[in-house]
Amino acid sequence: MKWISHKAITGAIIWGLTTNPILTVASVIGSTFPDWIETPPWAYSNKYQYLNHHRKGSHWFVPYLVAAVFVSLFVIGTGAYHNIILHYFNEDNVIYSILHYLHFYNVKYFIINNGTLVGLFFLIGCLFHIIEDGITGKIPGLHIRDKIGVRLFKVGSIQEYMAVVVVLLSVYLCMKV
Repeated sequence: MKWISHKAITGAIIWGLTTNPILTVASVIGSTFPDWIETPPWAYSNKYQYLNHHRKGSHWFVPYLVAAVFVSLFVIGTGAYHNIILHYFNEDNVIYSILHYLHFYNVKYFIINNGTLVGLFFLIGCLFHIIEDGITGKIPGLHIRDKIGVRLFKVGSIQEYMAVVVVLLSVYLCMKV
C-alpha cells in the first residue's frame, strides 16, 4: 500500500476506536515505520532490486507483536490506562486538567505512563501496516523466511483507493451508530 493509504486506514480505525487525537497520531506514525526503517528505494539501482529487498525483516510482525504484548502488560500492570491522555484530554479545560493531574501525581509517573500508552499505539500502527501490506502482497510469516499474504489489488491502483474509501466510510458509519 501507499503511505497515504496506510495513514488513512490506520488513523480512521484508531480514531473510531479511541476518538483520541494523541493515540491516533501515534498509530499513524507507526503505520509507516516498517517502510521507513528499510533501505530507501532510491538507494537501489533499479525497481526490481528494491522490490526484492522490500517487506523483509522490517515487515516481520513477530517483534512488533511481542513488544506490544510486553507494553500492554506494563500498561495494565501500572494502570497507565488511567492517565491524562485517556481521561483528561477531552475535558473542557485541558490546561487545568494537566495541572490537576500533575498535582496528584509526579512528572516521572506522568511521562512513563503516557509515553507507554503512546508507544503501545505506535506498535499497533506498525502491526496495522503489516496487515495492510499482507493484502497487497507477501509479508514474512511466523518464521521470517516464510511468506504469507494475498494480493487483493495492486499497490497504487484505483482498487486500493476504493478500499481506503470503504474503510473510511465504514468507520464513519460505525461512529454514527
